[in-house]
Amino acid sequence: MLKSEAGKTLMYEENFFVETVLPKSIIRQLSKEEMEVFRAALTVRLDRKTTLDLARDLPI
Repeated sequence: MLKSEAGKTLMYEENFFVETVLPKSIIRQLSKEEMEVFRAALTVRLDRKTTLDLARDLPI
């Protein structure tokens, strides 16, 4: 899914990696303050390209 145009939209428009993948990949729930740190690093849409590239490189 993330290798398609729909995946690109999810990453760029909805910050999918930070809002969905990250919280589901950690055993405990992240605090609001912790989530804000991750969100702050990716506030500019084009900065999210790194998370898109990472997701597309995963062999799953």
